[in-house]
Amino acid sequence: MNSLLQNVALKRLYDIMIENMQANMFKDAVFFGDKLLTLSGGNLGVVYLLGQCYYHNGDFKKVHSLFSKHKVLNHNINFQVLAAKATLANKQYDLCSNILDLQLENTYFNRKLEGAKCLIKASCCEAN
Repeated sequence: MNSLLQNVALKRLYDIMIENMQANMFKDAVFFGDKLLTLSGGNLGVVYLLGQCYYHNGDFKKVHSLFSKHKVLNHNINFQVLAAKATLANKQYDLCSNILDLQLENTYFNRKLEGAKCLIKASCCEAN
């Protein structure tokens, strides 16, 4: 993300995207995020932010598609939980469980996200 912010044009797009997210204007944030993703060459930070925008915009299927396309479903717990939340919201319970069972490439302990992961897993089991 640091190299992205050193480019003036990309930083401006990033700032506009963040401003739109903070104003809950996720449709506009998706527009700028899509441009930023293309220009940044698939920066992981941008992929995650765009996934958040899709989620908050109710485009749950796009979260999974985006993360699959960039092969980040199992990058870390942040990507995993967001993708699982999106598939759960889209009532794709088997896919949600599969995402939660993926072995993560980068692990670190985050109590809040581990708790969210357990809650999502329980919701998937209950819905099946």
